[in-house]
Amino acid sequence: IGGTDAGARIQASTLVRGSPLESSEIAAEGYENGFGFFHNVAIDDHFGDPQRFDAMARLKQGRGSLIGLGIDADTAVIVHGNELEVLGPHEVAIFDHRKAPASGQSGYELLHAGEHYDLTQRRRIVAARPKAADEDSQQASAAKSGETAR
Repeated sequence: IGGTDAGARIQASTLVRGSPLESSEIAAEGYENGFGFFHNVAIDDHFGDPQRFDAMARLKQGRGSLIGLGIDADTAVIVHGNELEVLGPHEVAIFDHRKAPASGQSGYELLHAGEHYDLTQRRRIVAARPKAADEDSQQASAAKSGETAR
């Protein structure tokens, strides 16, 4: 499934900016439930606007277990199972603190194109460091000569 703007927002279990009259308020009474394809998640778009960061932070204050995703323009997330991957030229803000951030902390972390996040473990997935080409050739040479590569 896919969607942009409201089509992305409605896929989460918590619907943001769902009022049929206007979308400036993050929460609209009677319009809080999305389709729930992403359990315990709220998705907001147009995250290049600083007011969106503040609104998501306010939404999270009363819902500590909720994961907030702020997706910027021309940027997307692909979710396979519980793993989210960021695509596009801008960032995705992950609001995933189960308690209020300490004074001076932002309350979110930014993921860039190619970065991954585990929605179940609630953590950034750090990719293994790829081997350099010369490491592979050293190991191949060592294997031929019976030596151990260092």
